[in-house]
Amino acid sequence: NYHDNSTAITSHHRLIAQTDHRFKTLKAGFWGFSAGDSPSGYRVWSPLQYEGTVCVGCTVASAMFVGERVVEDLVDWINGPHREQVWGRYGFVDSVDLDSDWFAPNVLGITVGPAALAVANIEMGTSVWKDFMRIPEIARGLERASMAGLEAQGARTLGVKTATGAGEDSAKNVERARPQVF
Repeated sequence: NYHDNSTAITSHHRLIAQTDHRFKTLKAGFWGFSAGDSPSGYRVWSPLQYEGTVCVGCTVASAMFVGERVVEDLVDWINGPHREQVWGRYGFVDSVDLDSDWFAPNVLGITVGPAALAVANIEMGTSVWKDFMRIPEIARGLERASMAGLEAQGARTLGVKTATGAGEDSAKNVERARPQVF
């Protein structure tokens, strides 16, 4: 299940920052191992291979998986000693590396787009996922791809009630279609 897997991975990223204090960045509570700017150019980090650079913009994109925890950390970062360096005109900078005293000078659209969608999906009133799942063609496509049994595989974790019939009628059956906020 995509949502369960993403939630587990997101929680693991955060746990690394809470337990691995070899790097100033992690010790300060920043986390988010993904592709992004670094002091040595665009790099890809993972929980298996990382240094002192984290993609805080990528952390924002995790809001749809562990919303309350992400929001708590974002508030801490905005109210923390690095506020002026991590928050700018377009929101959070792409990446941070306190070990190198480096803050990304850029905000990358490839990071901001998923972050905007994740934040929108936290609340039902702004849920892109909910609107997406109400599109009749999506309901038909899921059924044709044998995804109608998605509920049995864990769609309830997503808060999704899958459509049971094709077309507009099946789209009306989608009552709650957004990731849960934990």
